[in-house]
Parts: sequence; C-alpha cells; structure tokens
Amino acid sequence: MTRQIATKNREIKLSKTDTGQSTHKYISAVAVAFGAAFRVSTVGDRALNKRSEPWWTGEITLLRKKAIAMRRKYQGTRNVENLRHERKLQYQEGNRHYQPKLTRKT
Repeated sequence: MTRQIATKNREIKLSKTDTGQSTHKYISAVAVAFGAAFRVSTVGDRALNKRSEPWWTGEITLLRKKAIAMRRKYQGTRNVENLRHERKLQYQEGNRHYQPKLTRKT
C-alpha cells in the first residue's frame, strides 16, 4: 500500500496552467493515504453489535430504552402528585419487564 501512495505522490507535478487537475491528483493521493492509514467503520457495525456480551439482544436494548424513558418521565414530573404516582407505576412496570431479561443464560 505504501508503494501505491509513493507512486501517487510522484505523479503530482504542479504547473501554473493546470492547477485543477493537479489539485484533483493531490486530493486523490491524500484520500488513498487516509484509506491506508485509518479504518473507517460504518454506522451499521456499531448499531448491530452495541454490546460485547453474546446474550445481549435487540429486545433487551429496546426494553432498556423504554425503561429509561419512563424513569425520566417519572422523575421529571414534580408538581402533580397523581400524575407522578401514575408515571412511577408505569416505570416500575416497565422495569419489571426489563430486569429479568438481564439474567445471563449460560
């Protein structure tokens, strides 16, 4: 890969009349060097396997997000006691569905 980068760098010859083409060659050489030096990851790789544990599933991720959202709603309700109590019960119910899924099945 380093030979290819060196070859691309040698091809770049700056001239006063053809700056557009030499700029394009320079950008291409930088892109090749960047591709050789850095690993570019896609969003899909991270989204599919967010956790390293094999027992962690997409269902658990969704339950976790719902439980956290319900907790935030419950904790954010401060003035209306009836609504706060109702949201507390909703959070506890959502958490009851989430917690058992966390037990590891080996």
